[in-house]
Parts: sequence; C-alpha cells; structure tokens
Amino acid sequence: MISGIKIRFSKQTFFQKARGALEGVRGQLYIDANQDYRNTVFLAGSARGGTTWVAELINFDNSYRLIFEPLRVPLCRPFYFSRYLRPGDDDPTFVDPMRMVVSGRLRHAWPDRYNRQALPRKRLVKEITANLLLGWLHSQYPEMPIILLLRHPCAILNSQQRLGWKIGGVEGYLKQEALMSDFLLPLRRDMERASPVEGFFFRWCINTIVPLKQFRFGEIHLAFFENFCAQPRPEFARLFNFLQRGQDERVFKVLDRPSSQAWRGKEKLPSRQALVDGWREQLPHQTVSIARSVMRLFGLDSLYGEDGLPNVEEALKLFSG
Repeated sequence: MISGIKIRFSKQTFFQKARGALEGVRGQLYIDANQDYRNTVFLAGSARGGTTWVAELINFDNSYRLIFEPLRVPLCRPFYFSRYLRPGDDDPTFVDPMRMVVSGRLRHAWPDRYNRQALPRKRLVKEITANLLLGWLHSQYPEMPIILLLRHPCAILNSQQRLGWKIGGVEGYLKQEALMSDFLLPLRRDMERASPVEGFFFRWCINTIVPLKQFRFGEIHLAFFENFCAQPRPEFARLFNFLQRGQDERVFKVLDRPSSQAWRGKEKLPSRQALVDGWREQLPHQTVSIARSVMRLFGLDSLYGEDGLPNVEEALKLFSG
C-alpha cells in the first residue's frame, strides 16, 4: 500500500512537471514585436488574492500576452520577495531586468506558461510580490497602467491555510531600512513582537498601505476581489474605464470559470459568495479580532465592513491626495 502510494505520487509529480514544461514551450510560441512599455498593463496583488482569476478575466478574449509572475525567474532575482524600492531609484540592478519584463523582451518558460497569444499587441503582467515596487514602477514607467487588487486578509489567510502554506513573519520587512524609514518606524516594536498570525496581517497591511500612500487618486486603479464576485458589473465598468476599454458582455459569461491556479480539481469549486465570506465560518474569532487590531494600527480598519465587502469610498480616501 505504501509503495503503491509512492508510485502514484511519483507519476502525478512527473505528469505535473511534464504538463508544466509543455505549457512553457507552448506559451513561448509568440512574436512580441512592440516593446513600448505603454502596451503593458501591470496587475499586482497578494498570493491567494485572486490575481490569476482577475488576470484571466481581463484577458477573457485573449487580447493580451499574459506574463505570469515574472519576478520568479533568475533574471529578476534582485527583486526578492516583497522588495521595496524608492521612486526614482535608477540602480541598473533593478532597472535592467524590469525593463525586460515591461517591454516584453523577457522570454522564459515560467512567465509564459499561460500565454496563448501568438501575435500580441498588448501585455498583461500578473505579479504577487510587487506591491512595494509600484511607486518605483510608476516613476520608471509613468504611462503604464497599474492595477492594485485587494482581497480581505482573512480570506487570503484562510485560503493559504487550506493549502497548508506556512505563515511567514515580518523579518524581511524589518531588514529593509528604506521601507522602515519611509513608512514603518513607528510600528517597529509592534512588528518585532508580532506572533506568526499577527505577522501575516502586518504583511497584508504593509503591502496595502505603502502603494496607497505612494499614489494620488487616479494614478493607479484600485480593484477589489470581492466586488468581482458580488458586484461584477460596476467593478468591471470601473476597471475597463481605467484601461480605456469598452464594456464587453462576454466577460460575464466566464465569471464562474476557475482560474488556472484554483483548487486544482481536488474539491468542488466554491460559489462566488463563499469566496467572499466563506472565511467567516472557518477562521477562529480570535484570528478575526487580531486582523481588525492590526488593520487599525494602519488605519485600514474601515476598508472592509462587517459583511466582508469593501468600502470603496473609504478606500479611495487612503490615497495620498
């Protein structure tokens, strides 16, 4: 029995790797001739925050070359997880690899794995580790549309825990002197004392408040995962208006299609309502209280209501001006 399980697992792993390799080859069958960064849209968010699903909804008609989490490739190693850069930093260590990404010159099996556009005229970069880079990105590429996607931190934590992910701490933030100096010095002691669960919510708050404080209203687009689930028409109207695209009814026909990263076919797909507030029945009350307490430290406690839905008006007040 044990050996049989090992064999099945080995076969599954083999086929998963083979499928990934084939996807990477297929995804690189394109000619991306227009390297103007203004043809690139940059979508940033959190791991398990719905970025893949929203990216695939934006690209429902395959009008973009999808560039999937490019900061994982060796070329982008300087952008270690949740790296913060000050706007205007011209260090070639960072400028050169990012130019390869936003110009479309980066060709690699990992970020190209889900691309299905052979002759792209536009690109969509989807990234889960770039929230603290957005101010810097805007200073380097001021005409590149940037979308910041938010999802309730309790929903993200619940999703990560269901997948068995380890909850990391805030050490990587404490070591970044520029980040601490610019935004976090008053909270250093709280961060140093944080438990793993508190640390998770600190990370979510940092990755939310830093980009909001670096932008004025209208410079980037703030989108909400919950609204794509519960109120898709107005949320898509806001998004497509920002992207200077007309509303297309076809996008609503694929709303219930799971993303390429969702569930992996192991369980019944949850309803859109469950994706919004399913965490309320699954997380301990104490965890939810910790989330509220940490969010309050950052002035983010009004961002979501008791029903788990975002307060868009309050969110827009968080921009720098």
